Amino acid sequence: MAVADHSLLIVAALVFLAPFVFIVLTSLMTNNQALSPRLWPEPFRWSNYTDVFRTAAGGFRLTSAVAVGTVALLTWPPLRSAPSAGSCE
Repeated sequence: MAVADHSLLIVAALVFLAPFVFIVLTSLMTNNQALSPRLWPEPFRWSNYTDVFRTAAGGFRLTSAVAVGTVALLTWPPLRSAPSAGSCE
């Protein structure tokens, strides 16, 4: 009975999760497989993730993205004006 009560939420969750599943499956394919109509990678190519950091300056892009994100987070005005835990009396 609970499944029927939540059927709309289940369908919505599947609709929102489908693109993420597609992205992960595509990231594990070879270049030729990614351009084919097949949706399941054979074989799974886990080395694609390490190849990103070895080619096309992927490591530099990750480093700069983390640096920019850290600076943005540390300089975000609501965080600077919030009282610290030690100042609460």
